[in-house]
This record gives sequence, structure tokens and C-alpha cells, in this order.
Amino acid sequence: MQISFLNPGFFILLALIPVLWFLPRKVDRKVQGILRSLLLALLVTALARPVLLAPSNESYQVMIVDRSASLSKAQQAEASRVLSDLTASATAGNKVTVIEVGGKPQRDGDSDAGQALRVDKPGSSSSLSAALSAAALQIPEGANGRVVLISDGLATDREWGDTVTQLIERGITVDTFDLGHRSDDIYPAALYTNGELRVGETASANVTVIGSGEVTVSLTDEEGNELASGRTVIDGRADVALPFEPKQSGFMSVTATVTTQSTDSRKDNNRLTSTFAVQEPLKVLYIGHRVQGSGVQLQKLVGAGFVIETPTQPLDGNFPLDDYQLVMIDDAPAKQLPKAFQQRVSDEVQKRGLGLVFAGGRGAFGEGGYYQTPVAEVLPIEFQQRSEKKEPTVALAIIIDTSGSMSGERIELAKQMARLSLNKLKKTDKVGVVEFYGAKSWAVPLQTMKSRSNVERAIGRMQATGSTILLPAIEEAFYGLQNVKATYKHIMVISDAGIESADFEGAIRKVAKAGITLSTVLPASGEDNAIMTKMARIGGGRFYAVPSQFNLVEINFRKPSETRLPAYKAGHYSVQARTGSGWWGEVNPADLPAVSGYVEVQARQGADVLLQTEGSAHPLLSSWRYGLGRVTAMMTEPVGSGTNSWQGWDDYGRMLARILSRTADDGRAFDYQIIRQDNQLHIDAVRSFAGMDTVPSLNMAEDAERTINFTEMAPGWFRTTLAVDASQALQFEETGHSQARYLNAPSQLVAEDQVDPERGLDLDRLAKATGGASLSSGEQASAMTSNADSLSLQKLWPWVLLLALFTYLGEIVYRRWPSKN
Repeated sequence: MQISFLNPGFFILLALIPVLWFLPRKVDRKVQGILRSLLLALLVTALARPVLLAPSNESYQVMIVDRSASLSKAQQAEASRVLSDLTASATAGNKVTVIEVGGKPQRDGDSDAGQALRVDKPGSSSSLSAALSAAALQIPEGANGRVVLISDGLATDREWGDTVTQLIERGITVDTFDLGHRSDDIYPAALYTNGELRVGETASANVTVIGSGEVTVSLTDEEGNELASGRTVIDGRADVALPFEPKQSGFMSVTATVTTQSTDSRKDNNRLTSTFAVQEPLKVLYIGHRVQGSGVQLQKLVGAGFVIETPTQPLDGNFPLDDYQLVMIDDAPAKQLPKAFQQRVSDEVQKRGLGLVFAGGRGAFGEGGYYQTPVAEVLPIEFQQRSEKKEPTVALAIIIDTSGSMSGERIELAKQMARLSLNKLKKTDKVGVVEFYGAKSWAVPLQTMKSRSNVERAIGRMQATGSTILLPAIEEAFYGLQNVKATYKHIMVISDAGIESADFEGAIRKVAKAGITLSTVLPASGEDNAIMTKMARIGGGRFYAVPSQFNLVEINFRKPSETRLPAYKAGHYSVQARTGSGWWGEVNPADLPAVSGYVEVQARQGADVLLQTEGSAHPLLSSWRYGLGRVTAMMTEPVGSGTNSWQGWDDYGRMLARILSRTADDGRAFDYQIIRQDNQLHIDAVRSFAGMDTVPSLNMAEDAERTINFTEMAPGWFRTTLAVDASQALQFEETGHSQARYLNAPSQLVAEDQVDPERGLDLDRLAKATGGASLSSGEQASAMTSNADSLSLQKLWPWVLLLALFTYLGEIVYRRWPSKN
């Protein structure tokens, strides 16, 4: 008889006993300190889990024998031999129980070798977890016992965790005899998909094939139509990926069939059927502009996984967006989208999670007019519109009245105004002077300002003589300016308004129509300034009154213009990707051809740049989360001239589909997690976004009237537990949203002869965890008998815990007992 500890490492906590004498405050009474120290020592001892080991004349042995269909005849014969050896070596004091799992029963009731039992779990005829649980029940609590498991480890379920923990806690040893796996059998062990399936999108069915040799794996639907096939060579185990495209939403039954010319001992386990949940296509509101039929082209590229719809009613603040998971603005200028609609889209992105793809070229960026609009605020890029200032060229014709009425101060003021008008002209500008005095003539023919001194000398020589006839002078200046190339053409008339009666209005309108402006200057005082004002108004110029030399005006005919440089860059630009497979899936963006044109922008801080140009590193594709939604900007036309080189690339449609699906709102009000545990199914539903007040709504697919009721465990977290048949695959449908959503809960049980060895029970690890022996095929079972010491185990830690409780109560009583003082 001896005492042993299952967790002796806890004794290190005894080092804390001295601390109790000083914390939380120093102990004044010695007895109280002793009680506290004893209490901690008892608790540490209980954590170390002491047990009493005593010799026992009684021992229980449970032999679990695997008879399942996964064993060959040779393996079954070896299992029987090992069982016979073990039962024959059992001592007289041993109580032997034989538990058979799967196959046909070979022992009935009680025999000389002991009691015989069978374990048949519904839906799983070779459940090793059920066999281990039954074996634990055959050994009384505290009695000496041992379990021997003779199996290949290919368990049809994985529910052994709790039972193994219980065996370890009870100190029951489990010896294992591994019969090995059949090497001559080729079969599919699993059929599954990664990620969510959607109508029209390329999905990948993964088939796990066990065996060795060259195999052909085909995928068929419920009606026997082949969806995909592939050939490969496997050596023990391989995953074969088969791409296919679901045609309908809902639940899709798919069968994987493995055929081979290599050795295959069994042909009846080469088919495996599974059910996939296929979601409805995403609805996209497409707003295009420049490319004719761009919506139809986009639909052809992305396939049936999307329903591309164009607006059929005015785009305003009341436009119904609830039915759409994505809005795509493709090269549409801002004037096509009223501000109320833009604000509605922005609100839906932030508050509902609507996806937004903003793409295009000249129409969408820069020149599109989205600067400081509601749409621009949510984009992951900043608009850039570079510009340059251009100095215009000027051609000026100065008409000076040199009639007799202009004598004296007036002609001098006229000359000074003419000279001042030259100050703002540059050497490349042109100027000419026409004088009229009954006749008209070019005092200075139109010429560049390089010879300014000649112009000023000609103006200075003018004298006031003759009569006032203005109309021919205007016509002469008009004809002279018509043949001159300049940005701005201007006529400046300097006169005292004492002019003849003529059709000035018609002549000036003709001048203005030709893009030539006309201004008037009235030197000295005059009563006819109304005429001069009217002439300037009709000519599109200005009227200047100069009563004296103190009122001279320097006229600037030059108006610098700011020209926008084109933000769109046409050419041939190589592209590089900045992200991994999370965005692209099976598409390799490294194969993307050079882009034919794009708009130069700058990514905002916090945005992800997915594609960029090589060298200049200008963003081509950028995305970020904005509120509850995702916004992606594509700086070229998806179906326009900018992507002409891409449209011949085989994966371009798949790449576009990935961009749209990653950006779109998937309609998930809740994220569901389905856990199957034996005959129970747990469903957790967590709200996708905080602030929502919806509750999960699930129906059984085979019984639409049966609604699943959830209990709110915490704000936004709901749970339900259902009693189900472990062998039954279940399907659910989420309702109450713009799109139905389908959820699949496949059975965790697998067929006897289609178990993946990697999912089987690790016999060697089980034996080591329980302190048993692990043997393999070909070894002698007699090696296990040395572990069959007749010892009984009795738990002592419950009594230690009880003693700790009494010590604690005693410390309380002593602490509260009044002292003698």
C-alpha cells in the first residue's frame, strides 16, 4: 500500500506559505498563522491529487476487438489471434469482458474467456468512442482495471475525447494493438469545399483519396451529369481539387467517384456523396456611361454569379437600394448622379454594409467632377487634378480719334492712354494703331511688341485735325485682327464721342461675334458718354472715363488661363500585385498583362493598394472598409479602352468577379457557427455588426414550417441546441433578408470503409496518455501482460479537500473568537 500523486508539480506552491504571515497584513496571533499555513498546504495537496494504491486480488480486463469492414481477412484473423492470446494469459483473479465493434458477432454472452458484449452505435457500426465508453463502465469505480484495444484506429466518429479523459482520471490503463491500414484499398475519404459556394462562380471540390496508384476522380451531380474530373498519382494520401460551377442556388448533392487501373481490393467503397450549400447570385446596380453596352459586357465577363442590373427609375434619394449587395459606378460623371443619390449610396455603405465599386477613366476621375462629393468622401483614393497656367497672346488694335474736336487736352490724354495700354503687353503680343480724322489709316500696322519704340513715336506724332468718322476705322481694325492668330483680340476706341450717325451697333455685334472684344475710352469731360458706354457693352468690353491726367487707367488685356492637364494616362504600363491569395483566390495577378490606360490618383492613408503600376507605383486598384461596408476604386475602365489588353487574358473575368464579390455586401446579418457533437447540434449566431436589433431566423430546409428558436446569451450572441440523429446531414435556410442564405450541417460520421487515417484514433498516443503499452501488427501480445499489476486505486483528494474546508471554518471561528483582552 502506497500513496502517489497524479499532479505532483503543484507542490511548488508550498513556497507561498511564508507570505501568508505578512500579507495582506502581518499575523499577530500565532495560532491564526498556523491555521492559514495548514489551509494552504491542504489545498496544494488536493491539487496534487493524492491516490492510495493497494494490492488487490480482483482485476478487471476489457478487451475491445475491432471487427469492422475496414479490416482485411488477414487483419481480422490477427485480431482473433491476439484476443485468444490475451484471454488465455488472464489470471484466475481477472474478470475479463470482450467487446466487439462492427462486423458479425463472433462471441455470444458469457464464455470461458469471460463476458462478451457488442457495441452498435446508431449510424456508426464501428464507433471506437462508444466502445471505450462501454469499457469504462465495465470497471467499477476505484477497482483495478485495464483496457486492451485491438483495432486499426479507423474510427467512424471522433467523440472519444471525454471518455479518454475519464479513463486517465480513473487511472485505467489502455493497451493498444495496432492492426495497421490496408495498403491495397483505394477509396475517397472526404469530399468538401473551401469557402462559400455561389451560383455562377467557379468553386473547388476537394476529394481526399486514400491508397496508392494512378487514379481518376470524377465529380457528378444528382442526375449523373459530370461536373469535373481529374487524374493524379497518389502515394498513401492525396487531395484532388476539382473546379466546377454551380448552376442553381440551394442544396446541391455531389458524388465523387474514384476509378483506377492499379490494385484495388475493394470496388464497393469508391463513391462518396456530399451535399453543398450554394448561395444565390449577388445583385449589382450598374451605373455606366461612356462605353455602349458596358453592362452586358460586364455580365459576360463575371458570369452567372452576379445579376447586373441598370437603373430603371430616376436616381434620387429614394432609390431602392435594399435589394442590392453592390453598387458599381463605371466611368459615369458626377452630373449623372444627383447629390441626393450619392448621399444615399454613402449612407448605405456606412450603415448597412453596401459594397461600392468606383471604376473608370476620364469620366469618373478628375474631369468627372466628383471632387468633394458624397461619393468621393468614401473612396479609398484622393482625386488628383494637376493644372498649368498658360499666358495668353494678345492682339490689340487702338483706334484714336484725331479729329478737330480732340484738340488740346483731349488728344494728349488719348496719347497717354494709348501708351499705358502697351505696358501689359509682352514682346510676343501684337499691336496696331488706327487713326481717324475724316479718313482712316493705320498709323502703326499690326506688329509685335518687339518694336515698341516705333509704336510710341507714331502715337506721339498724332495731331487733332479733320472730321470725326468712326465706323470705317472700326471696320479697318476688325479686318486687320481677323487675320492675326492670338488668344485674345481686342479693339480700344479712344474718342470724345463726337461721331457721325451710323450703324455702329450692327458693326460692333459683328466684331463681338468673331470673338473680338471692344472697349471705349472717353478723354476729358463729355456729355455723350452714354454712346461710349453702349458701344463697350455691345462689344463685350468696358468703358473708361478719363476726365484728366490724374484719372489715367492702365488697362490689362491679358488674362492668364489655368489649363487642366489630363489625369488619364494612355500607353503601356506594367502592373504588379500588392496582396496575396486572400483577394485573388486561384487567380494569379502576376500573369496580368500591362494596362492600356489609367487615371493617376493617390491612395488614402489606411487604404489597401491591391494593384499598382511598376516604377511609378500609381494605384490601379485600392480598397478599404468604410463604416460597415467596403469600397473599392479601380482606376481604369473595366470594359473600356484602358483594359483592352486585359480583356484577352483568360483570367480577367474571374479577377473581376473576385473584385466584385470581395467588395459586395454578402447579406450576412449573422455569422453562424455549427458544431455537431454526437447526437447534439449547437448553432451559435453572432450579429455581423453592432447596433442591429435583428434576431436570427433559421428554418429546417426539409421542413420549412419548423423554425429554430434561439436564446440570446449576450448582446448580439444567440445560441440553440438541437437533439439530432448523428448520422443525418441537416440543412438550414436563413430567411427574413433580401436574399435567402443556405447553411449545411453534414454528419460527422463516416462510412466504415472510407475513414481517413489522419482522422482516426492515434493508438500509440492513447496508450502513452494512459500509461499503457502500444504494439503493432506482428508483435506478441504477451508483452502487454506486464502492465497488469493487481493494484487498486482510491482517490484521497476529496478527503483532503474536506479537511481543508474544516480548517478554513476553524480559522474563521478562531479569528472571530473574542480575545482575553
